[in-house]
Amino acid sequence: MNLCIYIAVERIPLGIAVALEFIGPLTLAVALSRRRIDLLWVALAILGLALILPLSPTISQGLSPVGILFALIAAGLWAAYSLLGRRIGRQQGTSIITIAMAIAALLLLPLAATRSGAPTLTVHLAIMAVAMEIFSSALPLSLELFALSSMPTRVYGTFTSLEPAFGTLMGLLVLQELPSAQQLAGIAAIIIASLGSAVYSA
Repeated sequence: MNLCIYIAVERIPLGIAVALEFIGPLTLAVALSRRRIDLLWVALAILGLALILPLSPTISQGLSPVGILFALIAAGLWAAYSLLGRRIGRQQGTSIITIAMAIAALLLLPLAATRSGAPTLTVHLAIMAVAMEIFSSALPLSLELFALSSMPTRVYGTFTSLEPAFGTLMGLLVLQELPSAQQLAGIAAIIIASLGSAVYSA
């Protein structure tokens, strides 16, 4: 999931990548619900996607199709993680993250070994890699698994609904990425759909 979103962020703005990734858990939440109001959230999410990914190439803002594809793959993986995380977290506790990260590293090792032009390992690079691993995967996933297993799904969903907004803000502050007004409207529509789905969930 993280590898896919990293590949996406390399090619499309951070806020857009996070908004597209959030389609995964939003779709899952709506699919598991039987409330009529959820049709409104589906419509808003579709509107958001249409604004972010217009069919006309003349207004597509040069978004990379590869970046979009990997963001949507990450969305599917996030939905699977959300579906399994609550049950696994309650059964195994947050210590399962250690095993999960080790398995993920072993699965991705052959892919990393085949990449040409591998960087030279230095002390600075090793420190940065460890810091990135802690703050991008180990710590967030541990806290998220704890939240999934100890709070109502609606509350968890409400908090995570704000992730596209934070992604857009970080993209602006750190990467100087400013989406177009149309793309910002699409991100806002997805955030509203996610919040609505979480707040009005059974």
